[in-house]
Amino acid sequence: MELRLYDTLTREKRPFVPIDRNNVRMYACGPTVYDFAHIGNGRAAIVFDVLFRLLRHRYGADHVTYARNITDVDDKINARAARGAGRDQPAGAPAGLLDHAGQGESGDPRGGESGGKELKGADWFDAAKFPTMTFRSTKITPTGPQSADVAGELTLHGVTKPVVLHAKLKGAGPSPLSHAYMVGFDATGRIKRSEFGISKYLPAVVGDDVDLILSAPFVKKAG
Repeated sequence: MELRLYDTLTREKRPFVPIDRNNVRMYACGPTVYDFAHIGNGRAAIVFDVLFRLLRHRYGADHVTYARNITDVDDKINARAARGAGRDQPAGAPAGLLDHAGQGESGDPRGGESGGKELKGADWFDAAKFPTMTFRSTKITPTGPQSADVAGELTLHGVTKPVVLHAKLKGAGPSPLSHAYMVGFDATGRIKRSEFGISKYLPAVVGDDVDLILSAPFVKKAG
């Protein structure tokens, strides 16, 4: 069976003919993992790893070489970690350790860009006037060996309200890249957007409840 691959130069599918059938070489530019993981980070594993296996099956396991990099390890990854780094969170830690300010990004649930622009507009988040939302913890209550309720204040759309996040420990250990000790948490919570002055299409068209879903890495500072 003929193997056909899409050629971005000619914009058409063309038969794959290796330069050397005994030394088929493949290179793929891997993900730039300088922030939270997203679906695009899995593209190399899903697409190119499958192609690698197909080529090995077709030409032999000893005749295919596959190289893939992870880009920008020394600049974007380290700069982003330094800018967003927290501290590991011991049980009963004092309030304020889980301070975080984030810049809002939104997408269109219909799959286009128009909805994202609308959500950033004055009728919704009004991102031009309120470009960030901030959470500052006031109390941390352990609820299990690897979970805790984090009470704090969420500032969104210029309004500050108390919020409780339910946090779970995802893992801890030295980073394979920087070797710094890292701790990862997932957290969830729920707010009513009307309480933050965002009431567009209430109550009939769009609901009031908004689920908060967070994934946060913390890096232990040296010393």
